[in-house]
Amino acid sequence: MKLTNHASKRMQQRHVSPLIVDLLHHYGQTRYQNGASVMFFDRKGSQRAKEELREALARFDKLCDAYLVESHDSGHVITIGYRRERIKGK
Repeated sequence: MKLTNHASKRMQQRHVSPLIVDLLHHYGQTRYQNGASVMFFDRKGSQRAKEELREALARFDKLCDAYLVESHDSGHVITIGYRRERIKGK
């Protein structure tokens, strides 16, 4: 997700987490207005998001072991999985 400087500032000022932005993209309703897309939660989308978040919280212990590998060059996610051992760093 690429943000403008303006959007980044507003997210900080309004305490909107990147998770909310992701949820809006995934579950939000879209309206087209003045050459742009406006995304928002309608009742159906917010219910679907809540259900998925409840399921994720129920599985949170396993989710804590998740990892992903991302390319430095392109920013693409190469693989995703669950850790079985500690990831060693420098």
